[in-house]
Amino acid sequence: MQHFGYTPLAEVGVLSAGQDSDLPEMHLVTGSSRKVPEPVAYLHVSCSRPIPLYRHDVVVILGEPGTGKSTFVLHGLPEGSLLFSSDYGKEALEWLRAGWRLTQALYFVEASSPGHITGHLCRALQQGTLPPVVCIDTIQGVESDPERLDGLVRFLVRFARRTGVPVIVVSHENRRERVSRIQRIQGAPCLGEQATLILHISRGRRGERWIQVLKDRFNLFRWPGGSRLPCFKWTPRCAGSRTDGRVRSLSELE
Repeated sequence: MQHFGYTPLAEVGVLSAGQDSDLPEMHLVTGSSRKVPEPVAYLHVSCSRPIPLYRHDVVVILGEPGTGKSTFVLHGLPEGSLLFSSDYGKEALEWLRAGWRLTQALYFVEASSPGHITGHLCRALQQGTLPPVVCIDTIQGVESDPERLDGLVRFLVRFARRTGVPVIVVSHENRRERVSRIQRIQGAPCLGEQATLILHISRGRRGERWIQVLKDRFNLFRWPGGSRLPCFKWTPRCAGSRTDGRVRSLSELE
């Protein structure tokens, strides 16, 4: 079974909530000696400018309801990604993808509790079937209790650190005033603290969508070629006809 270049199962072990004492120490190297790592996957939201995803990334897609967060991730998820959704089922997902002419094959789980997510990810670890990217859309629909939601976020952060698999979390934005947009992440305050990259999606006056980089902890957000772009306009495009376009069950991943 493919491991997509990530840490083998024998070197990972099974994660469980509350166990972080065995995590290796993480170092940030600054200055001229620091090397930019190679991306392990891309969000293909634009055919000419894919967004790079790096090992251990925890990416937050933030925005108010209706701004296009789900559209953004569904257009961008790479082939073979594992998608947990609390907002739509398999039939609705297939209908949306057909309307957008999206064709990349995805593994899909309709999640309504933190246990659905942690259980499937632990099973993937045990069986050595790690996907290239894990996405939760949206995390507020999985759990409403702030403490349990924070526990799920910490689990996802440990999962990304231990396996190298990038984790994308779609989150609603509340409308609190006089606070930063990062502090407006609804229901999960630790998500803004733990994320390595936060992208904010908003709609313009003419319906166009704007993506703004709110946080880039390691200064690695850049397009191929080395240029940085902290704010850019995004227009949904079809993904082409690279694959059969299937939405697959986890039994096929196993």
